Amino acid sequence: MGTDANHMTQQDINRAIEYLMPSGLFSKRARPLMRPPQEIYPKKKEAQFDAEGRPFSSFFYTSQPNFYETSYKISEYLLKLNAFEDRLIRKGIVTPPEDTRIELLSSEWLSFKEMKAKFLEAFNEKKYESLVDALERLVSHPYSKMAKDFIMEYRKEVKAVSSQIQIPPLMYDENDRPYMTAKGMRKYCIANVVVRGNGTGKVDINGQNLLYFEFMQDREQVMSPLTFTGLLFKVDIECKTMHEEMTKEWSRDSPPIGSKVGPGNTWRELGTTAQAGAIRLALSLALRSFVDEKMVEKMRLAGLLTQDVRRRERKKWGQEGARRKYTWKKR
Repeated sequence: MGTDANHMTQQDINRAIEYLMPSGLFSKRARPLMRPPQEIYPKKKEAQFDAEGRPFSSFFYTSQPNFYETSYKISEYLLKLNAFEDRLIRKGIVTPPEDTRIELLSSEWLSFKEMKAKFLEAFNEKKYESLVDALERLVSHPYSKMAKDFIMEYRKEVKAVSSQIQIPPLMYDENDRPYMTAKGMRKYCIANVVVRGNGTGKVDINGQNLLYFEFMQDREQVMSPLTFTGLLFKVDIECKTMHEEMTKEWSRDSPPIGSKVGPGNTWRELGTTAQAGAIRLALSLALRSFVDEKMVEKMRLAGLLTQDVRRRERKKWGQEGARRKYTWKKR
């Protein structure tokens, strides 16, 4: 009573219904409601007929005309693109140009609920998966850019995460040479990397070259950001790795884990995998300033800008290891 009808919200209506028509029903779905019919009843697409009563769509007499019409359009586009590719091959153009394939980095497929709301008909997950598979096949065509408008009808734009992150600009030394610094972590290792532009591909890891790592897997992991961005042999990198505990202040009474009290303190040795992972992350973060935003988004999707937060799991009491149990013996 006394509420202005012009400024009444749905919450005010719900409170009024609860007060005027109290219900002791346990299920909330069985209680009285007063909402617009558009929110309660699902939307249905009305049949479209011409003046003579004939349906506009030739798929009207199927159980799901919108779904089957979309599937037909996908196959039709594939046939057109294949015919276009055959004509170019006959002219001698075997390798398609790079800009003829559609780029979908900043978008994603509509979800099952969104696709169901778009078709407004009976639609299950199995048909959703088959439709997405068919669209993926169309996207993988070397000349899929010709069907860009049709493909984007079933995708939604996603704001790139890299565009929301402030990438630091390049810095310049006294010789006017660009450089960038970054820090990366992996397990208990901290890596500080300096990337200098206009280089020749020199690698300095704790005063040594790439042979600092004994295993080929660690070497490939360190050089993967340079290979991915195409900056191999174009920049010089300097890497320093240290233990996480070396960055903290410890007293003589409470030394860090893995050290010995006395003048000859020895720190826990760092594993090569942890050092390679920390260097790769720091190197990837530093290379963001040397490439464009499109390449930064590709690096993010490839996982180069994501820190690996996994650590060694501690041993459990009553077990042989973190997960391994003791061998059970009857006697």
